[in-house]
Amino acid sequence: MFSTKIKNYLLKASASKALSLYRVLFALLMFNQYFKFSKRVSFYKDPDYLFFPYPELDWLAVGSYPILLFILLIGILSNIGTLLGVFFRWTTLINSVCYFILFAQDSVYFNNHYYLMALLCFLLSFTGADGSISLTKNKKALIPRWHYVILQLMVGIVFFYGGLSKLNTDWFSGRILAGMDLPGSIVQFLIYSGAFFDLLIPFFLVWKRTRIVALALVIAFNITNHFLFNDIASFPVLMIATLLVFFDSNMGISILDTWQNKGITKKIKTAFTTHSNALIIIILGIFFFLQLGLPLRHHLIQGHPDWTGQGHYFAWRMKSYKKEVSVDFYAFDKSNNTRLYKINHGLDDYTIQRSTAMPFMPLIIAKNLKKKINKMDGFNPNLGISMDYKAVLNGHPEQYGINPQADVSEVKYRAMGVNDWIFPFKNSKYLSK
Repeated sequence: MFSTKIKNYLLKASASKALSLYRVLFALLMFNQYFKFSKRVSFYKDPDYLFFPYPELDWLAVGSYPILLFILLIGILSNIGTLLGVFFRWTTLINSVCYFILFAQDSVYFNNHYYLMALLCFLLSFTGADGSISLTKNKKALIPRWHYVILQLMVGIVFFYGGLSKLNTDWFSGRILAGMDLPGSIVQFLIYSGAFFDLLIPFFLVWKRTRIVALALVIAFNITNHFLFNDIASFPVLMIATLLVFFDSNMGISILDTWQNKGITKKIKTAFTTHSNALIIIILGIFFFLQLGLPLRHHLIQGHPDWTGQGHYFAWRMKSYKKEVSVDFYAFDKSNNTRLYKINHGLDDYTIQRSTAMPFMPLIIAKNLKKKINKMDGFNPNLGISMDYKAVLNGHPEQYGINPQADVSEVKYRAMGVNDWIFPFKNSKYLSK
């Protein structure tokens, strides 16, 4: 009985126009992202360019200018298909793959909404978002509601886990938002509203009785964030545009059309028993299993995810931490464990904050420095690279994050395992004892 109600809900006819309008806006935002990628791809013309692939995605790190340029061009062309609704499902699927490969090249540029766009693009390829406002010959005014639901679920996961990551003493103590040039009462409002807004807004958006108010709150919330934070880029625009996926069924067609489609309440006969639809269910099932599980994987790993970097990425930890890093590299003699000299890494403070935020990142710099030294001075089997890596996490006292005696040019970073060269994080309460 319950399964029948769910099936009927998912198969209920909904107007395609809201989703189609979202497709157009989304594709325009994707062009903006591809423009950003085009500037980064040019960096790879230099064979010595140093990039920082994600530990979980290093198998996707190409690092070759001709290949990345080809992927960029295919991505742009496929996004034109997404925009116009031409061969929509295939062009959008190719679009998502090209975008994700380009995104996966360098963790220095990680931003939650960059990652979200790859996921939304992938989900769009399963929908009838080309049903209206497109050049396709097979336009469909009505589509099954599940085409909206999968996108709504993805947005809900982002908000909910974003709120979940803030449920800690550092967030509610104000340590993370400390330093904002705002009155204390405003900061306190941001602390509590930020956490509970993220946790509850997915449910308010889905529930019809609260949806209109929730839509207004999301718009106000994102406009406010645009002026409060200077590092969230086009995220507010993306989230406001994505509200269109909640304009399903009668609501969408009432607002976006000047006429009523009298057939809106009839059900679309979609046979989920066919092989193709069974495959779609399997693919989407695996997709959402990963999206629900990845943000929780840090619970399987010892240590603070924002300190060790393990489980930090792809977990929607949005504005839930603040970290400042300082790092100095040294050449040392492994035969007697003696530091020989300090290495001038030539990095400004901004680059240090971006390229050493997580412990796996300075390892890449250390390996590169050792390679350069060996090239200039000849190979030395006793040459090692150590570092003084200090970090301030969420306003706690500065601590060593990496063992200064470890040869960081040789150690391995395990995304899910134990990294004994990373010192554990100790909070202020522990240090005061």
